[in-house]
Amino acid sequence: MTRGQFKVVPQILMELPPAKKQKLIEEATSIISNLKWTDAVQLIDQVMRDQAMRQKLLAMLTTYIPMIL
Repeated sequence: MTRGQFKVVPQILMELPPAKKQKLIEEATSIISNLKWTDAVQLIDQVMRDQAMRQKLLAMLTTYIPMIL
């Protein structure tokens, strides 16, 4: 049924128009704004250790992705 229509999330994100990418960045930034980090590795580590943060980001993505498809 989905043959040829399925796309993985990273592919969907890479294909977003600039305005939608910016909106997604703003939403994610508002969720992680209270974290202190200096590089991507440190940010990922903090998010992966914080279950509530992971759930917030996942909820944002699962809400946002269907709206852009």
